[in-house]
Amino acid sequence: MSHQTLTSQFAAAEADADPFQVLYALAKSLRDRGLPRPDLYRIFVSYYRRCPDDDPFAEMIGDVLDYIWGGGWGKAALELYETPLSKDDLKSYVVDELEDYDGWLQALE
Repeated sequence: MSHQTLTSQFAAAEADADPFQVLYALAKSLRDRGLPRPDLYRIFVSYYRRCPDDDPFAEMIGDVLDYIWGGGWGKAALELYETPLSKDDLKSYVVDELEDYDGWLQALE
């Protein structure tokens, strides 16, 4: 599999007929590949902030954020973690831009 940047993966999701499923699969894949949860949350927040106000795609990203956060924000069957994320967990953010994760992803290929 050739490396795709996170930006291109989000763009592909936005262009897909079912963007939510693509975004959810991306989050699940990143989780399964070992990306720390706060970083996974940060990636989705970073892209969410790039979307214009009232963008339906932003709502879908928000739904995936709920499943990453956990603790009853989303449907229990789709939550990606057993316990909710906490604000203390989020203090471990180091990376501010999606592209900063691309090297990490490429190393996993």
